[in-house]
Amino acid sequence: MQRAQFGVEDAAQVLKSAGLRVTQQRLAVLMLLYQTPRHCTVEELYELLRQTTPAISLATLYNTMKAFVDAGIAQELPFGDGPSRYDVNTEPHHHLVCDECGEMIDITLPDPALTSAAQAHDFHIRSFHIEVRGVCAACAAKRERETFKR
Repeated sequence: MQRAQFGVEDAAQVLKSAGLRVTQQRLAVLMLLYQTPRHCTVEELYELLRQTTPAISLATLYNTMKAFVDAGIAQELPFGDGPSRYDVNTEPHHHLVCDECGEMIDITLPDPALTSAAQAHDFHIRSFHIEVRGVCAACAAKRERETFKR
């Protein structure tokens, strides 16, 4: 499902399929997660949700995100010493992470080298996540503009 086309009916179906009760707040949170191209923290989601769902509390949002992760409809991405970010793309994938702004970009990489290394040691992989750290194009351009001004 393309993120921009994810609506109320889609959100309700995802919640029902995951065995979660359909509530207005859960619908609002799930729709926001699908419609937001970023991997948001709970606090960022809260600020965005307050515009359309002012009655939602931060505690409800934390509980909702835990329920989504437990149900497998979102994944929690620990982010160093900072707050976790959340992703509704639960398919195996990896991330490019900007060290300056924290932006996370989904990428898919072939894994034959990792699989071969594990097989050579009779090791059974349960899961893995690769995080490639660097500087995104926006931050690189900003840095270049600031250097040029000097």
